[in-house]
Amino acid sequence: MDKSTVLLLSKLHTESGNYGTALRLKSYIETAGFICLLKDPKLLHVNDFPEFVQDHNVETIFALHAYHSGKILTDLPPNFCYVVILGGTDINELCHDSEKMKTMTKVIKNARFIVGFSKTMIDTAKRLWDFINPNCFLEIPQAVATVPSDFSLSSYLETNCHLLSPADSLDVFLLVSGIRPVKDPLFLVEAFADWHCNHPTSLFVILGPCLDEAYCQEFLKKIKNLDGVVYIPGLKAMDTQACIKTSFALVNSSLSEGMSATILEAMQLCVPVIARDVQGNSNLIKDNRTGLLYKTPQEFIRKAEMLLGDKRFRSDLISRAQADVFAHHNVKQEEQAYIQLLNTLHYRPPSSLITMDAEKRKE
Repeated sequence: MDKSTVLLLSKLHTESGNYGTALRLKSYIETAGFICLLKDPKLLHVNDFPEFVQDHNVETIFALHAYHSGKILTDLPPNFCYVVILGGTDINELCHDSEKMKTMTKVIKNARFIVGFSKTMIDTAKRLWDFINPNCFLEIPQAVATVPSDFSLSSYLETNCHLLSPADSLDVFLLVSGIRPVKDPLFLVEAFADWHCNHPTSLFVILGPCLDEAYCQEFLKKIKNLDGVVYIPGLKAMDTQACIKTSFALVNSSLSEGMSATILEAMQLCVPVIARDVQGNSNLIKDNRTGLLYKTPQEFIRKAEMLLGDKRFRSDLISRAQADVFAHHNVKQEEQAYIQLLNTLHYRPPSSLITMDAEKRKE
């Protein structure tokens, strides 16, 4: 019997968290006995997409992100079998753009299932698309698998930055994110630079690719003359994980999050996390138990000083966070959930996912 083909759509920037998620999903699909085609949707055109699907005998599609991957699904027949895996940007940011929301709604309307990484994501999606049968929403927590390279952050800093102290003697607070407004990488820079004056062994390293050209120019101009703040353009995933592993703490400053893969990586790599107190982060982190949450730059500094001043407290945070990741975000659980979903899709005949009053609500 010939194997069925599953198309997996995802952004494939090697610096992004999506890349690691896409590779894990591809391995699960192949483990389940399917052929998996992994494609970046930006390389496909919506008008040619139905023909692409037919030419490659694609029976099922997994679209990672309702807008960025889902927008090329809009010309497929309504009964075509596909699953949408929501991203935090979909339900926290793009939903406020009427045109993008219109596109996502069209995609969600015909999805066989909609996957969210947390109950909060699912609840938000149910409110946004309240005409969808609630049974079509599935919560599958994001897993994490780290394989750090031998990349040396201290060597990179000594070679490329003008440091007053040896890099291996510094306490590096590492922020990993693409340089774009929603990640708000400028939120802490002035407070950290002021703090650095009295704590010269603490260094704020911001690592990530430029994803918004105009904002990136503003970002570079802002940090240019700030002491204690260093920018590193995006690295490959394994090199980034190596940087996380050797940092004193991982920092998150996002205005919104779904479920941060970088936070999960830090927890698995035994690095404490100080994250902005937004819903996606507070769902993942129990403050003062598995990480630290802050609302203002001043509160961030207080939390950073707690970590620096209490080794036992830092060690306990690390231990509890690592245990939490093992219990709730391990690869085996994620694999089993997606294989079960694949088998359900493969053997279940198509059925309408729209409740009876859906059409009335749309009009």
